[in-house]
Amino acid sequence: MEKPKIETGSLLDMLGYSYYFFDQPEEAPEIADKSFEEIIPELLKGSTKKTMELVGKKLYKHQLESLQALREGSNIILKSGTGSGKTEAWFLYTAEKKIKTLSIYPTLALAYDQLNRLSQYCLDLNMKIMILDAARKQELISRQGLRNVKRMVSESDLIVTNPAFLLNEVKKTALKGDGLLSPFFQKMGLIVIDDFDFYGPREIALLFSILKMIVKITGVNTQFAFMTAMLANPEEVAEYLTKINGRVTKIISGRAFKAKNRVYIVLGKNLRKLWEEARKFKDKLEQIGVGRDILDSLGDFQLFQQNVYRVWDALRYAGIPAPEPWSDPAEILSSYVYDEAVTLVFTRSIERAEEISRRIIERTGRRERVASHHHLISREIRRGIEDAVRSGLVKVLVSPRTLSQGIDIGEVLRVVHVGLPDSLREFYQREGRKGRRMETESTETVIIPQGSWDYDLLSRGVKTLEKWLNISLEKVVVNPKNNYSTLFESLLKFQSPILRRDLTNEEIDFLKNLGLFNGLELSKAGKRVWSQVNFYEYAPPYGIKRLKIEEDGSTTRLEDVSHCDLVEKFQPGSIDYTSDSVVTLHRLGGGRTVTSVIVEPLKERTLRRYEGTAYALEEYERVKESWGEEPNIWRDYIQGRLHSRVFCVVHPPMEGFGKYVKIPNRVEWVIIGEKKKMMRKGDETLFYRDKRSIVVAAPTYGKYEDYTYGVVIEVGLEEDPELLRLGLAYIMIVLRRVFGIPFETIMYGVIRLGERKFIALHEPESAGLLEKIEWGDVYRGVQAYTPDEIDEILLEALDEYSYSAFISLELNWKIAREYALRALDYIRRREKIILEFMDKLLEIPKPSRSLKIASIQSLYLQLREEFNSGIYVLSVYDGEGSVSCSGITEFSKPDHNYLKIQEAVSRLIDEGFKIVTYNIRILYDYLDLAGLKSLKTFIKGLESTNSLIDAREVLYKSLGCPIELEDVKKILRLSSTSLGEIMRVIEDAKRMIPKLDLIEYISRIRSSQLIEFVEGESRAAYLSYIIGQKKLEETR
Repeated sequence: MEKPKIETGSLLDMLGYSYYFFDQPEEAPEIADKSFEEIIPELLKGSTKKTMELVGKKLYKHQLESLQALREGSNIILKSGTGSGKTEAWFLYTAEKKIKTLSIYPTLALAYDQLNRLSQYCLDLNMKIMILDAARKQELISRQGLRNVKRMVSESDLIVTNPAFLLNEVKKTALKGDGLLSPFFQKMGLIVIDDFDFYGPREIALLFSILKMIVKITGVNTQFAFMTAMLANPEEVAEYLTKINGRVTKIISGRAFKAKNRVYIVLGKNLRKLWEEARKFKDKLEQIGVGRDILDSLGDFQLFQQNVYRVWDALRYAGIPAPEPWSDPAEILSSYVYDEAVTLVFTRSIERAEEISRRIIERTGRRERVASHHHLISREIRRGIEDAVRSGLVKVLVSPRTLSQGIDIGEVLRVVHVGLPDSLREFYQREGRKGRRMETESTETVIIPQGSWDYDLLSRGVKTLEKWLNISLEKVVVNPKNNYSTLFESLLKFQSPILRRDLTNEEIDFLKNLGLFNGLELSKAGKRVWSQVNFYEYAPPYGIKRLKIEEDGSTTRLEDVSHCDLVEKFQPGSIDYTSDSVVTLHRLGGGRTVTSVIVEPLKERTLRRYEGTAYALEEYERVKESWGEEPNIWRDYIQGRLHSRVFCVVHPPMEGFGKYVKIPNRVEWVIIGEKKKMMRKGDETLFYRDKRSIVVAAPTYGKYEDYTYGVVIEVGLEEDPELLRLGLAYIMIVLRRVFGIPFETIMYGVIRLGERKFIALHEPESAGLLEKIEWGDVYRGVQAYTPDEIDEILLEALDEYSYSAFISLELNWKIAREYALRALDYIRRREKIILEFMDKLLEIPKPSRSLKIASIQSLYLQLREEFNSGIYVLSVYDGEGSVSCSGITEFSKPDHNYLKIQEAVSRLIDEGFKIVTYNIRILYDYLDLAGLKSLKTFIKGLESTNSLIDAREVLYKSLGCPIELEDVKKILRLSSTSLGEIMRVIEDAKRMIPKLDLIEYISRIRSSQLIEFVEGESRAAYLSYIIGQKKLEETR
């Protein structure tokens, strides 16, 4: 078939829908002058369908270039789009040269089509192919015995596996040499990494380590072939691959086949009627202050169609009843049942997919031509559905996501999006399912807006949606120097009798610094890390069980939940979007350990049965009624106006690479209002919705750990945390739009310790980007970048808190940019100052009482804000020793422990000492909060007689720019108790909502830790003053 028989534009006209469309040009790969059978004549004798499809076809140019490069003994990185024959590019070499090949796919379930093709090719070429993962291995051993399975592995020409299975095989081979794949490793000549774009930064680091270790174990410089569609820095990857096996790495680019495509955006039904109705209320709309965009649309129907959702929002805001412009997907999709072309429909949820399938069948009666496809349907039934699509029996296939990833179901000529996905990458994964045959003349994309995301885009005009579809895709973040590779490789080398001789001193130091090596063997922590490092997550190699209890009491076992998703998405009260359910219960082992998750249908009666969700439901109803809206939990969920989020306490590394801990703190429901509020921006009229968060009062369980990168940078007291966070969000938008770095590669926040403020950056997955990125380039990128309407939507999706601040600033991008540059100033200045400060450090005199200088620092941890109750800590350092204390404040009244410090300072003053502190304002703020009024009065008296000096000011004058105390401490390495540990004390205490006697208990058990932290700060203040003063004297 060359093109769809039903033309969607004509269909929409007939049904009375208005729409906007634009065309995307065709694209075709370059054809080479060689055919497949010229390279492998045995193909002519093939009898399978896939082999016969190759016969008579010419190779694409990039396929031939790949074959030639592999023949020359080079590695290859083949960069080409979906459906461009990347599988055949490397298989030709495997078949022609009889090279034993290991091919790695992200998941075998999503590589069904490629495996089917490879199996048919191998059958016709008398080659032995073996598909292996953990489940298949057990199945084969139980049926045929371990000895026979090992023989099958050794005799195979091509083994296809996934990286999780391969990682464990590499571990076994390195430790004992008895992995199932060990004999194959010795014989293989090519390793293929397919769909490289699928992997995250941490997984990429492990993939590189796997390749490196296989080469080391076997001593064979095996060739590598990487298949990718969107790799941004192939040159850097090529250099690293060459470093691993010593072979030249060639980068080959090619185009995928794409037929001419028309994109339809369905705007709504009966729009002319809505337009004529809206024109009657022009005066009223002018009275409420709408912009020229709305008023001009009332005078021009074509312009109105582009701005229909904006005008409809204005009518609703003005209280004018108007017909809704919504589309009915089932009405449109029902016609496609009679088309000869296959239509693939994507929805945002399983429930929506099932509902649409059911309604199409009800309207048409053609059950055999309509099917839904998702992971809750058994694998066997899914395979049957896929075969029915390929054979032409099923014409409309509805899926939430499973078909967007790697399955080729034949000749799809139309993709319909019932609601847009959250990410552009997923949108194009969906789009990649259609038009993959050379004979296809044209295809269609149909977008039927459904959720709040779609309407927010369209409320800014249809051109905004078109612009969103055309922004650049996210890049794959690759960093060959990622320390996650070092972590895995150094542990493997230490454990392996084969590789231990290759363990370097640097790797031993690396393990020691992380507390994983005690000088003779791995520490207890090191052994745990070794067992936990698995490919897809840092956890045991099995997931958390998930069960759904249906309304009739029956139980369905759903797919396992990952250990990370348990913490981030599956806490009691969370919505399970994959099964349209709510998490109602955790089954527990010991402590916080969760063994299984129970979910039940997201219905009002379910929510009322459990205490936490029952209270949340009552609050939801109250909020909806206060907005003048009818409460309907299911409708709000389906329409994207209700979602849940889990707030976690994150303890990232504070300085570079280290341990990362994430603990769930609470679950919140976020409700989005149906009605919008209005804001003017020049001639533009913008609308936004009310949002309200509701805490679900249910306990949380579990924790997730891993290793990654993080950094914490102290900022000035004058900084506004809310605006600084907005600035950080702006940086993330620039990183996405200008540098192609996906959102959430770097997470950010502004944290407080009393009045002190810190920028915190960390990578949820270890990428090494925080060390690698050139912040000067980012600074220039922020300066040059001009935000557009897409960025307003991206900001709302990225950070709801910052978006609220942005709304209060009347969408002022200038302020957001200003604070982005301020944040970048701190990040860049810190690197520069550390170098300058280290230079000064070499010249400082040794601390001594004879210098007649003493320093004082303080800390106050407020644990119950409503009672102003908490713990205070004070420390005085005189150049040789410290006097320190901790105490508690209850209802703003401190105990008398602080008098010890007051006496110590008095004695020092009597002996002629000057007292220094780092940032006088912080000292006074802490003393105020702790209720230490007499001590504050005493110290203020020192300031009035010039006996109190601010070390920060002295250091600022000598260096020419400010430096905060936390950076000074890091440079001087003064405190073994880190800021991160103090933050954990605070979070742990707050999570317990401590009673007053518990505050006393926390003070007692944490006293030494808190004192050690403040003593480090006191010594840092002392040395800062000496360094700054010496530099000033030299200048004079």
